[in-house]
Amino acid sequence: MSYTTIKLTASVAIAVGCALCAGRTLSAEKSDTPPAPNTDRPTDANFQTIYDALQPPKVEPWKSIPWHISIVEAAKQAEQEGKPVFMWQADGWPLGCG
Repeated sequence: MSYTTIKLTASVAIAVGCALCAGRTLSAEKSDTPPAPNTDRPTDANFQTIYDALQPPKVEPWKSIPWHISIVEAAKQAEQEGKPVFMWQADGWPLGCG
């Protein structure tokens, strides 16, 4: 490729990128949705929004898993249901797993 072709390709790519960014900016300005509350700093006005965002979900999928303490019981159930066994094992310092 010649230098002129590379220069032309780069110019077109920059122009397309600028047009896309400008389009996004204009569409964001025309949006009818209210602006999100400012959550940079906790205040009395936005406390509930921040608090709700930090709460765990009401239904957590891992709570519905039939956990077993005995690997033998887990293996028997897995064989009956045709499913694999997932085993979590850790060693080391109990407060740091390291």
